[in-house]
Amino acid sequence: MTNNLTFALIENAAGNWPEATPETISVAAESIAGKLSSDLRPWITDASAPLAYPISSHSYLLLFQNQTDPEKVGAFGKSVKWVLHDGQNYAPAYGTIPQQSGFSRISWARFASRAA
Repeated sequence: MTNNLTFALIENAAGNWPEATPETISVAAESIAGKLSSDLRPWITDASAPLAYPISSHSYLLLFQNQTDPEKVGAFGKSVKWVLHDGQNYAPAYGTIPQQSGFSRISWARFASRAA
């Protein structure tokens, strides 16, 4: 959105045609609040909320499951923690939306359990 790209108006599951904005993407993300699964693959595409932009998605981070270098794990862990906590404050300036607090908390717990 910050690069002034053109977005399509697409009919959502409720039969509405919302514009792609941080607000309509937030509505899509909030539609799964309380429904987060332990596999951290929440689908917000074609959310049922009336104002949800239908082709919304989270950003994903793929990690090595068995990193053997403790120094790399520690440094990367600090980066991931910042992204999921303090870094969320910068999201609006870049035209993105902050993660829901529940999703950030679950993501960090999952990462920390794997990095230990």
